[in-house]
Amino acid sequence: MSNFAVSLRILLSLGQGVLKCCISLPSSSIDTPAETRALFNKLHWSKVVAFQTRNPMHRAHRELTVRAARQLGANIVIHPVVGMTKPGDIDHFTRVRVYQAIMNRYAQTITFVLSDENRSYPSGMAVLSLLPLAMRMGGPREALWHALIRKNHGITHFIVGRDHAGPGKLSTGKDPYGPYDAQVSLFCLFYL
Repeated sequence: MSNFAVSLRILLSLGQGVLKCCISLPSSSIDTPAETRALFNKLHWSKVVAFQTRNPMHRAHRELTVRAARQLGANIVIHPVVGMTKPGDIDHFTRVRVYQAIMNRYAQTITFVLSDENRSYPSGMAVLSLLPLAMRMGGPREALWHALIRKNHGITHFIVGRDHAGPGKLSTGKDPYGPYDAQVSLFCLFYL
């Protein structure tokens, strides 16, 4: 079954009211491309690394983003998609609460010094901006689309994770993409 057919089946199963409902998200965390570019200018950020995950953030994500930012001399935007994702994923309301709790902890680093081993980012290094977008589970093509969206937001670097936007196993039991196909595709497109 194609990704389109799966998405259509899920959409139709939600009933007629799905198109009329509103997703309740904190509007202060949702920024348009113009708003994120203006924020980066205001903060004097010239290099910005975006990080997206369909899952709640954990310690390895924090470490990955901090290392990437330090290596590039950049700042970080935690930029998760908050629309529909893959069946079985943790809902976006829960993920947003996790991101907000992490960002609140980051804000507290301004008032006292925490060791680098804590789960917070160094003061002024990171911001949260939600992207109201449904995942299409399109693998490497979707990774490229996500990179272009981030570029429109003024982001200079985008972390593409393992199995980025992977749809999972097909009815044949095989994955349509390898776990690093999205990374390889973007690398080849931009660097070769």
